[in-house]
Amino acid sequence: ALEGPGGSNAWNYGKVVGSRPVKSARPLEVLEKGPVRARVAWESVSGPTRVRREVLLYRGLPWVELRVRVDWNERPGKKDPRAWLRAFFPVDTGKSPKYVSSIPFGQVERPLDGKEMPALRWVDLSGDRGGAALFNDSRHGHGVTAEGIRISLMRATTYPDSDPNPGRHRIRLALFPHATGDPGPKGIPRAAQSFDTPPLTWVMGGEGPRGEGKEKAQKKASLPPSSFSFLSIQDEGVEVTGFKGGEDGGFLVRFFDVLGRARPVRLRFGFPVDSFKETDFVERPLLSGRVRRVDGNTLEVQAGPWSIHNVLVRLEGKAR
Repeated sequence: ALEGPGGSNAWNYGKVVGSRPVKSARPLEVLEKGPVRARVAWESVSGPTRVRREVLLYRGLPWVELRVRVDWNERPGKKDPRAWLRAFFPVDTGKSPKYVSSIPFGQVERPLDGKEMPALRWVDLSGDRGGAALFNDSRHGHGVTAEGIRISLMRATTYPDSDPNPGRHRIRLALFPHATGDPGPKGIPRAAQSFDTPPLTWVMGGEGPRGEGKEKAQKKASLPPSSFSFLSIQDEGVEVTGFKGGEDGGFLVRFFDVLGRARPVRLRFGFPVDSFKETDFVERPLLSGRVRRVDGNTLEVQAGPWSIHNVLVRLEGKAR
């Protein structure tokens, strides 16, 4: 899209005054067709900007991933229309569509007026025939109507930076279709968190050249157990937003309720808990009485609807 003069700065959106032709630069190509993943890609050019899109399907994952690579070379003059790169995903919801957006420590229902509004990891458009959620890893401006979901990817503004965002960018999105009432209010936040923060993997240990029996035995003895969880929370209606070293020692766990209902939430640690307390955001103790010990490794927190909790623990044998 092309944005009028009112959109010259990074905070204000101008009126869309037109569009620019998009030409194919590389036709659709099948890159992978394996038992775990399928991947196709194509490229297009509009003015000085080149866009590559890859669509990926994974066996066992409930979403369709879209990877966008943008070579952004927009440098408009002060009076020129400004390029605005957006993506639109049509969604057939049936009757009574509803638009829900993730916000810090919660979610909110918004009007279906198409206005650009911020969201964190996801937005969802659903009706009586089902719907779809759109996940993102770095782009937060969305406009949603009853017809579908639009997301802003790049804008050629001239203030405060006269040449913002030049060069190459990588963006990950995912479309998560679902039936009516499925996956419900807890499934979308959990799936979006899984997409946005995939697990990290690395190889530990390993064998040296043959004949180094003693060295190999030492390496094997130093490997961690085959499975270990430093912290586990079985309640899928809870989202952990922070897990860090405390300012004065110990470990701080921050989480909030995404279901909107009160209930006990259990935190299980990989080491025995020496001491614990609930704190505010700057780690000052709260005399709330909402945290109790269940056993040596497990605490229980009485969580309220949409509530945010900070629990500071000290673990036996661990300085942090």
